[in-house]
Formats: sequence, C-alpha cells, structure tokens
Amino acid sequence: DWALMNCLNFVFIPRGFTKEELEKLYDSFFKRFYGRPKMLFKFFSMLWKSPESVYRFVKDFPSFLKARKNLRGAHD
Repeated sequence: DWALMNCLNFVFIPRGFTKEELEKLYDSFFKRFYGRPKMLFKFFSMLWKSPESVYRFVKDFPSFLKARKNLRGAHD
C-alpha cells in the first residue's frame, strides 16, 4: 500500500523478522542516535535561536510526552 510508504510504517517485512521486531529495532536505533549528547546539543542550540521555536516547544511538550508514553506502551 503506497499510502503507507514512509519512515513510520513497515510495508516490507524481510524473511526472518516480524513487524514487532522491526518496530523495536527502529525504536532502539532512533533513541540511540537522537539521544546522543551531540544530537541533543544540536537540537537545543537550534531551538533557542528562535523565540517562536521555544514557545512551540513549551506549548507542545505535554503532547510529546503523551505520544512518547503511548509509543512505549505499544512496543513494550
């Protein structure tokens, strides 16, 4: 289904894997890559350059935490 073709949906499952295994591997990679101090520093330094970005970050942070909690529950 081409409508699902993006970086958030697995439309191809290689032999030897399950969709759940791929989701866990993706989550693990995402956390390790973007959780590195260098990446966090880049994100926050970019964020503070724009007052508009700071406002949106603070305003949307509760939604981010809720989505993160829902994702963790779905993949645990």
